[in-house]
Amino acid sequence: MEYKIRIDFTESKDKSGELEGVIYVIGFTYFAMEGDVIISSVQKEINVPKPDPNNFVPLNDVTLEMLESWTMSIINVEQLKRKLEWQITNG
Repeated sequence: MEYKIRIDFTESKDKSGELEGVIYVIGFTYFAMEGDVIISSVQKEINVPKPDPNNFVPLNDVTLEMLESWTMSIINVEQLKRKLEWQITNG
């Protein structure tokens, strides 16, 4: 079984303090797949921690890879995998 993440949406603020284009919510779907078939999925939203002004990336410069990386660093991957496995087993 393979697990994948898809970023579904972001919510951002035009201005937060001195920073502009700040993402504060990321919505995502986490999938369990066999081959090209999705067997189970869970949709979630996470709150993004307040950005460090020294390492800030404005909204227009954020890539999909960055969003995926940020999300994976915040979520509890093992807990989501267990939830997907439970859904598969218990239908």
